[in-house]
Amino acid sequence: MTLFESIILGIIQGLTEFLPVSSSGHLAIAGHLFGIQTEGDLGFEIAVHGGTLLTVLIFFRAKLLEIARGMLTGDKSALRWGLFLVVATIPAALIGIPFKDTIAGLFNNPVGIGFAWIVMSVVLIFSERLSRPIYSVGQIGIGKVLLIGTAQAIALLPGISRSGSTISAGLLVGLKKKDAVEFAFLLSIPAVGGAILLQSVDWLSGSAVFEMTYLAGGISAGLSGYFAVAVMMRVVNSGKLVWFGIYCALIGVATLVANYLNPSLFMGQ
Repeated sequence: MTLFESIILGIIQGLTEFLPVSSSGHLAIAGHLFGIQTEGDLGFEIAVHGGTLLTVLIFFRAKLLEIARGMLTGDKSALRWGLFLVVATIPAALIGIPFKDTIAGLFNNPVGIGFAWIVMSVVLIFSERLSRPIYSVGQIGIGKVLLIGTAQAIALLPGISRSGSTISAGLLVGLKKKDAVEFAFLLSIPAVGGAILLQSVDWLSGSAVFEMTYLAGGISAGLSGYFAVAVMMRVVNSGKLVWFGIYCALIGVATLVANYLNPSLFMGQ
């Protein structure tokens, strides 16, 4: 991977990790089109995931400190935040770890990714229309938290956005818009952190290498990711998720049509 490719893919990762359009889908299709292998390139994955993780830690540092202080002092709301973030991570862990290789194979299926984008578009459009935002995170129960966690687990499929699915699930269970966004993005900390940990184990075993060009990808992912988080905070509060739903529908249909007309187009890897 060249320096330019690493930077471009890092920007794509950062933007699409937090905008509800699926980073995995975009990276998979970009990899096919330009013949760049990203899935399974552990060094690159660690770099860009590290960049996006750092983005969340910096952007939501005040909220994280508030939760940490509250947990130390026994504040019930903070304790529920901490508990719920752990509980909501469980479904993705139960599916992602044992079925890691199966999920990785889906990155080579542009038809599946195209249909997943279309499903994502429906979720984004209707979740906002059907939402009745009345609860804060501390007011919902374990059942609703597990629904959000299940949405995150489904987003392991390329083409399904992690941020889009978890924000949509939060809105559908009645979370206020600000709480739905904050919970969705803070939920990425254990999810992305766990992915980095698993990837690092393979890396340290000698099955992957880390090139300096990957560092540029990680930095570009972090910077573009920070911009994307800021955009999403505004988008959800202003009720504009529908535009991302339209985008997912368009790119999903475009992927299916392109694959039908020219299947070899997606055989670049």
